[in-house]
Order: sequence, then C-alpha cells, then structure tokens
Amino acid sequence: MFANDYRWKNGLPVPQRAVSEGLKYKLISDPYNKHISIERYLNDRYESTIYDSKILDFRKLKPADQTGWSQELTNQGVLIRDMDDRVVHIEHHEFEDSLCRTCKIYSPHNWLASIHRLYYTALGDPFNGVILFDPNDKPVMEKKYQVNDQNEFTELISEEWNIPKH
Repeated sequence: MFANDYRWKNGLPVPQRAVSEGLKYKLISDPYNKHISIERYLNDRYESTIYDSKILDFRKLKPADQTGWSQELTNQGVLIRDMDDRVVHIEHHEFEDSLCRTCKIYSPHNWLASIHRLYYTALGDPFNGVILFDPNDKPVMEKKYQVNDQNEFTELISEEWNIPKH
C-alpha cells in the first residue's frame, strides 16, 4: 500500500491516506514490526529510502537502550559506539552563539538517519528542548527540558512520542 503521507506515533510510522499516483510513500514492516522502512516514490518510480530501522531504530532512543553507548570526538564528527565498541552513528553539530542548534545523525556509511533540532528560550524559541525529525523532516519525538545558567539541558520536563504535524 502507498500513502500520500505519514506521521510518527510511538516511534513507528503511520500511513495517512492511501494513494496510487503522484508523490507517495511505501511503509514496509515485517509481521512483528522488528524491521521497518519507508520508501519514497514518484508515481511508480522509486526515489529513495527515507527511513530504515536497521540503520537507526527510533524506538531504541530511550535512555534504557543507550546505557552501553559511548561518544568519541574526532575530526569526522562525534562517533557514537555501541557496547561492542562498533561505530553505529556519526553526529555532525551546527552551533549558534555557542549553543548546538542542529545535530545530524549519519550511519557509518554516511546515510542521513535523523536530524535533532534544539530549541532555547534564550534564543527566542518557544521552549527549551529538542525535536527529533526523520530525514524527510517529519517530527518523531519531542523533549522539553529545564536549563541551567549555561543553557544546558538539565531535568526532563516532558517527552512526547505522538506529535501532531509541525
């Protein structure tokens, strides 16, 4: 089935209206939702893979699943290693006034897996926190935080995995 659009709910893509022509998305999953991917098509022509849970599974971005991860700052970006010391992601950061505004997450193969946009009331944003977007700029998850005097995120205020369209 092809859908005209999709949104994210609890770390899973949800198709919107079924379509047969034009720009459309194919949401693919095994029967147990272990492996999920989203492909973009124009009419019947494949354009790209938007998301693949084997590259980055949004459902595993909860603190309990990240306890074995480590970070290493290099000239290639920030390497994220799993508990087996395998590089699983590479982060590239963009800053404004010494605050990180964007963090792009790439696979070790240089495939864009997600984008984190960081928000600060000190820079005129409506809240302090982060929104996780898929590579197609669809919001997946939003976290709001308290900040300290250095505008560092401290205590988590809220975490939302069912985000309406932004």
